[in-house]
Amino acid sequence: MKIGDFTVQLTASGLFTRLDRELGMLVFSPYTGLMFAVHSDDVQGTLDWLRGDGKAPGEKIRQALGMGWDKSIIRGDYPWPHYLADRGQWEVYPAPAKFPILINWFLTGKCPLACQYCDARDLMITSSEPSLKDMKLIADRILTYNPIAVVLTGGEPLASPFIEECVRFLHGRTGIMVDTNGLFLNDSMVRLFKEKSVVVRISIDSAIPRVNDGLRRLGCDSNGIRLGSDYNISSLKVALQAVTSCLDAGIPITVQTVASRKNWNDLIELGTRLYRLGVQSWRVHLVALQKNTPIYRLLAVPLKSRVEVLHRLRNIRFWQGMDFQLVDDASRDSVVLVSPDGRYLFESEAGLGKKLIDPAHPCQPDPDQIFKKVSAQDHAKRYLGQSDSLLGRWLSE
Repeated sequence: MKIGDFTVQLTASGLFTRLDRELGMLVFSPYTGLMFAVHSDDVQGTLDWLRGDGKAPGEKIRQALGMGWDKSIIRGDYPWPHYLADRGQWEVYPAPAKFPILINWFLTGKCPLACQYCDARDLMITSSEPSLKDMKLIADRILTYNPIAVVLTGGEPLASPFIEECVRFLHGRTGIMVDTNGLFLNDSMVRLFKEKSVVVRISIDSAIPRVNDGLRRLGCDSNGIRLGSDYNISSLKVALQAVTSCLDAGIPITVQTVASRKNWNDLIELGTRLYRLGVQSWRVHLVALQKNTPIYRLLAVPLKSRVEVLHRLRNIRFWQGMDFQLVDDASRDSVVLVSPDGRYLFESEAGLGKKLIDPAHPCQPDPDQIFKKVSAQDHAKRYLGQSDSLLGRWLSE
């Protein structure tokens, strides 16, 4: 099959779709920042509905995909995992995608934070800053793989002088998400993100300033210059201001949290605060146990304690209008990453850094090479929800 057979389409509903032989159809909603797999039995009916030519083929599909355009977003009742059919309908579950579901575009190595668990330091150190011409070429290449969404990340993507141009390059051709700590968010960006249907993902680890600011220390300005010790700004305060600015503008928000020994007791308090603010999506990553470095051994939640973490969080899935996702980064070869110089990379194994997907074609890998290096099933689980392991058993109780 050719890449062109999997072209991303923007429907009248504002949602993006992409057909896929194994999954049936992928759908990305810029109203919620969530993506779903629709079983082949329901593809045509769902497409007709999203194009405005019919009714939703089922209430489960309407609940998941109708938020923000067909029904009030505050009444969301999201299925988990994000597979819109009964589990038994898929021969393989979770079914792997033929081409990348999502591509992470690392725009810049600049970042004002010094997060204790940062796994992007190797790229931040080795990457040179691209020109606007470089970024246009990289965007065009990314779009040839027809990802249902692209995440603009870093570093801190809002520290790139070309963040607005990158959004315009991608607009209307794929879903767009921006990862940010919020420090450089300004009114102009907020207006652009609203106009171009960009989902903003803001990093917050704890509702307690001492804990959050300790894990996510502010240390540099937008040029990467180290700030003095008297520069006293709370990363939590900055992030919450960004959340409020985006919510006030009607921009969908996902809060991303890294769960570690230092904050896992605080997660319920954080989730409650986010829910009351009106955050629609909360994504919690568990620090990988396998990282063989002192800081990761210090931060990783022990396996026996993860059961307790999950039980503390289990009621969150019942909060109407807020989708909860938990990502266990035990498998590190699940992400397709594009560096600032355009190379396609994957995380080979926990703690071993980034590797080229296709050394023969580093900036435009053969599509068949991508899922020889990246686990197709773990890639699907990462963005559509896990269905096995401890988390899957917990959710099925």
